[in-house]
Amino acid sequence: MRFSFWSGEQSWKKLLEVATHAEATGWDRIYFADHFMPNGPDTSGPWSEAWTTIAALAASVPRVQIGPLVTGNTYRHPAVLAKMAATVDQISGGRLVLGLGAGWNIPEYAQTGIRYDPPNVRVEEGRYVFDDPVSAGSHPAASSEESPEGTAENGGTT
Repeated sequence: MRFSFWSGEQSWKKLLEVATHAEATGWDRIYFADHFMPNGPDTSGPWSEAWTTIAALAASVPRVQIGPLVTGNTYRHPAVLAKMAATVDQISGGRLVLGLGAGWNIPEYAQTGIRYDPPNVRVEEGRYVFDDPVSAGSHPAASSEESPEGTAENGGTT
């Protein structure tokens, strides 16, 4: 049986203390939520960015597996997310656990200005990158003659 630990702590000093304690007392995994704001009535408090925090934990806490509780696939372009995950996996010595979700917190999208696409849109885009990150440039959209802004279909301008 394996035990995982999730902390909603936002202070780096306190989070590091909690993560170090969890590792020292035998927990197997530490997760951090991938959100841009608190999930509650008061969204004004500070909220750490998940992947930056996970990278810092990976370098600071040497034994446990580490990762996002689930990362919203719509929050970052799939190729960027794949690169971030590969980098954190390298920093952690192969201890990254990557959980992907479609994203659901509509107020978070509204506050950050991220377009809320249907869940299948980014999941389908991500499939090309996560199936074979080495040849991510072979994604059908990567070989088109489009302008850097893209098309209206993919959120860019025409």
